[in-house]
Amino acid sequence: MAHAARRAERVVAQGPGVGYALPRAVSRPVAGVLWGLLALGGGAAVAGLLTEAARAWQIYLVNFLFWSGLAQGGVVFAAIYHVVGGKWSPAIRRLGEGMAAFLPVSLVLFLPLYFGLEAFFGPVRAINPLRGGWFDPRFIFVRGFLGLGSMTVLSLLFVYYSLRPEVGPALERGLGRPLWLYRWLAQEWHGPEVERERGKRGMGVLAAGVLLAYPITYTFMAFDLVMALDPFWYSSLFGGYFFISTFYLGLAGTAVVAVLARRFLALSAITPDQ
Repeated sequence: MAHAARRAERVVAQGPGVGYALPRAVSRPVAGVLWGLLALGGGAAVAGLLTEAARAWQIYLVNFLFWSGLAQGGVVFAAIYHVVGGKWSPAIRRLGEGMAAFLPVSLVLFLPLYFGLEAFFGPVRAINPLRGGWFDPRFIFVRGFLGLGSMTVLSLLFVYYSLRPEVGPALERGLGRPLWLYRWLAQEWHGPEVERERGKRGMGVLAAGVLLAYPITYTFMAFDLVMALDPFWYSSLFGGYFFISTFYLGLAGTAVVAVLARRFLALSAITPDQ
C-alpha cells in the first residue's frame, strides 16, 4: 500500500497525461479472479440453456440491460461533465470514461439475444396476436443493434478525443508501459497544443451526440426489450424512466469505483469532498 501511495503521489505531481497502472503483484490475482468468474458465469449460462432455456434467457436479458446501462451511464456522466465545463474532478470523469471499455463487449453480448427472442415474444404473440410488425422479433433485433452500435461508436470516439491529448505527452515522457492501445491513440501526433484544440472540438461535438442519442436509444430499448414483454401494457413514460434509471446506475457505479480506487489504490487525486 505504501508503494501504491508513493506511485499515486508521483502521478498527481507530474500532472496531465499520466495514467495509473496496477502493480503486477495485484493485477495478476485480480485478473485470475475475473477470468474465473467469467468461466463460472459462462458455465452457468450453458447449464441453464440446457435445462431451462426460457429462464436462462430471462436472466441473460436482465444482466445485459443492467451492465450495459451501467457502462453507458458512466460515459453519459463524462459527457455531461464536459458539456457543463466541469473542473471539480478530472479523475472521476476518467472513471466514467473508462466504462466505455465495456461497450464493445456489450454490443457483442447483444448478438446472442437474437436466438432468445422467440422465447421472449412467442408467448406474448400467443396471448395478443394483434400486435403489428413493429414488434416483430427480427425488427426489434435490427433496430436494437443499430441503436447500440451507434451509441458505442459515439461513446468510443468521445473517449478517444478525451484521451489522445494526454496519451501523447505521457508516451514522450516515458510514463507507463507503451501498450498497443496507447500507441494507437497517439498515432500521427501533432504536438500538445494542436491535439488539445482538436480534442476540445471533437469532444464538444461528440458529447452532444452522446447526450442526444442516449435517451433515444435507451427509450427504444425500454420499449422493445422490457415493456414489449407484457402482452397488453403500454406506457409512454416508461422509456424516460428507464434511461434515467440507467444514468443513475452509471453514477452509482462511478461513485463505487471512485471509493474503491481511493481506498485500495491510494489515489489522492480523488478527495472525500469529490
